Amino acid sequence: MTALHRHFLAGLDRFEPVTGLNDHPEVVAFHRLMFTTPSLAGRLLQHMLDDEDALAAVLDPGVRGRHRPPR
Repeated sequence: MTALHRHFLAGLDRFEPVTGLNDHPEVVAFHRLMFTTPSLAGRLLQHMLDDEDALAAVLDPGVRGRHRPPR
């Protein structure tokens, strides 16, 4: 967890687009496209849920990500 926290804070320091704290016009346009196009927004949500499940499984095999029924 400490390494993940450090990695995320370093991303904030660099204004990485994935953190959501980047106001470069091309990044803003990309995010607007992703979040306002239903098919892209749906796929993005699925990707985020899959990532959450994978991280939860690595941290504790008994943990599931949020909003997911048991498999």
